Amino acid sequence: MSNKSFLLEPAREPLQTELLDTEVRFYRSYPWCLNIFPTIGEVVQHLHHELERLDQLDEEWHHSEVMTNVFLLSSAMTDALDDFLLGEDYDFSKAVAVVPEIRPAISVLKSLVEVPRKFHWLRVRRLRQWREDWEIAVEQFLKLFVSEGRLGGNVLAASGSRLADLLRTKLPGDLLSRRPRFPAAFSTQDLTHVDILTLGQKFVTAFPDRQRPLVVVGLRTAGSYFAPLLGAYLRTEGYRDVECVTIRPKKGIGPWEEARLASCGRSGARAVIVDEPPDTGSTLANAVGILRKAGIIARDVFALLPVHPTRRDWNRGYEFLPLAEVCVLTLLPEEWHKHRRLEPDVVESLLQTYYGKRAYVNARVMTSTTAERFNAQLQHLRKERRLGMVGLPRVHSSPGTIRFRAASSWPPRRDLVHGVASPERSPSGPAGPRAAASHCRVVRGGARPLDGSGNRSLTDVEPRRLPQGA
Repeated sequence: MSNKSFLLEPAREPLQTELLDTEVRFYRSYPWCLNIFPTIGEVVQHLHHELERLDQLDEEWHHSEVMTNVFLLSSAMTDALDDFLLGEDYDFSKAVAVVPEIRPAISVLKSLVEVPRKFHWLRVRRLRQWREDWEIAVEQFLKLFVSEGRLGGNVLAASGSRLADLLRTKLPGDLLSRRPRFPAAFSTQDLTHVDILTLGQKFVTAFPDRQRPLVVVGLRTAGSYFAPLLGAYLRTEGYRDVECVTIRPKKGIGPWEEARLASCGRSGARAVIVDEPPDTGSTLANAVGILRKAGIIARDVFALLPVHPTRRDWNRGYEFLPLAEVCVLTLLPEEWHKHRRLEPDVVESLLQTYYGKRAYVNARVMTSTTAERFNAQLQHLRKERRLGMVGLPRVHSSPGTIRFRAASSWPPRRDLVHGVASPERSPSGPAGPRAAASHCRVVRGGARPLDGSGNRSLTDVEPRRLPQGA
């Protein structure tokens, strides 16, 4: 049967939603996920809830999801806390670049702006001490999070209790009312924490010396998530002296952050910078300049960076020149975790699980000229950085009966495990062998250049944004 014969009948009636029982039991506890813009006070409440669930779960993937939630929520808390401690700052560099003559006036203005900021630093001294205790507790949890194999319940419970105890501290109201920033790496670029661990593995392979001190420098916002995770991983790999610092290079750094970096410089530490996919490298160059002022020479600086498919040439501009001596380890789009989740055998396994719930006996991924044409069209749309995939899963409902599900537009998200978004449309018409339109499938995933294979070509467009957590 040709691909053309599959396109005789459009989808009309939606199939009844059929989540897996294990999904229903788990996700019914997460109505709060619909709030995509919580306050830090709400983040604290959600984190309490997840910590309480750690010893109440009976399935391995439930356990993994809750631990991931604790990682994400605690990182959001840390990022907001660090920005709150730093206080407000103003960047006048663009104004000076346009009108260089105002540089003397800007210097005076910056001095005046620094006065209230220094008073703020005095006011939050106790909170900085709490932040140090919080960092230690998060580090202990993340060491368990990145450990392979099943974790000991008692150790995990103790780590969770320490975090919960710290969250009972009364925090400033103006901190709790803030709303956290969300890293584009997770929200729009389809990276996962697994990719940061993969970068860590690359560093371990390239630089196996466990004795020399390391300072992992995360560039906020993404760095607040990446740096503690990478630091925990390196500690579990036997690196003896690992410090973690996060900075926002374009906003300046606080004196306590400067002191920690200077201490690392005096100890001869190597610096490992970690950030989301770079656009031009200018922020990275600013970070290297801060490290040089702290006494860390360029040849001791390493950058661990995922590369986005739309910016493979990020290091070809003049902004990269200050980084010529920096060793850069990259994670190419083909190496991203979600890219690997799009391999045909992985996708087919997921399809079989979900369609098995609906009494289909088999499902497989097909090559489709229709999908090829659609991917070719999407390839011209370069404005959004979100990635999609169109293919043709072929579904058998009984021996000799073939059904296809059509999607003339991007379907609603239903099935949740593994970040899969399955369309909820079925062709209508009489029973028996039927021809239907092509089946479109969207999966949050990594990047693959258009290669003509049809069933797993990816594009860098976001036809429909999927909710966080997919």
